[in-house]
This record gives sequence, C-alpha cells and structure tokens, in this order.
Amino acid sequence: MSIRLAVIEDYDNLLKLATECNKETSYSKYDLDEEKIKHFLNESIDKPTDFLILVVEHSNTLVGLFFAIKSDLPLHKVQTSFAITWYVLPKYRTSKLGVNLFKSYEYWSKDVAKTELCQVGTTESKDLTKLYKRMGYTFVEKSFLKENR
Repeated sequence: MSIRLAVIEDYDNLLKLATECNKETSYSKYDLDEEKIKHFLNESIDKPTDFLILVVEHSNTLVGLFFAIKSDLPLHKVQTSFAITWYVLPKYRTSKLGVNLFKSYEYWSKDVAKTELCQVGTTESKDLTKLYKRMGYTFVEKSFLKENR
C-alpha cells in the first residue's frame, strides 16, 4: 500500500471512495457535488501548498483518502490547516494505514503548507478523541449544525 498525492487520473476512483465515505457521515442526506469534488481535485493539483488530497492505493485500487485545506484564521496572524475528510475503507481500518495517512497530512501541514496549526474534527458517529490526544492534539471546540431550510 502506498500513500500519495492524488492526480487527475484518480478522479473516477476518488469519486467512488468519496461516495463510500459520505455514506458513513452525518452529511449522507446531502447529495455529493461531483463538480465541487473535481474542482477541489484540480485546486489541490494546481495549489499543493493550499489544498491537499492524499490517496491510499492498494493493488491499483484506492482504499483511503484525506482532504485538507490551508487557511488564515480570520482574527489572528496565524495560518492553519483543516482536515476536511479522512477516510479508509472498513476492510483496511485495522492496520496502521489510517494513522499513516493522518501523519502524511501532518507532514504536509508543517513542511509543505507551512502552517502553524493543524486542526482536525471528530464526529458523534466515530469519536476519535482518544486517538487525537495520543497524537498530541488538544480538544478546543465542538461543532454543531443547524439546517437553514
């Protein structure tokens, strides 16, 4: 298995993997926007210091992905990276693959994107708080969602 940056040729397989990921999230009731995914892939290829799409490949099949962005904190003189999506197919979750994928994100955040902070979130469906704490993260906030429909 290898972890690498996504390339445009990964698009169809990346979309399949993103679809599987979406099924497990609280956002599953919303339709995926294929154009946004394609745009994000293009952005990550064009601006690798601002956007990140990592993929995990096993036997020519994508089995994991990680999306992240770099951003300025609006009220502070600091740049941060935000993990948007971290996903590994269930069959591969018992290995260290997910942690290695996450460590690749941390490397990108520090050495490529040159951010001062590296941020991740956790969800009610898959609480990763213990894992994040073991990896040196501090709990700072919890997100809530309200639909404006």
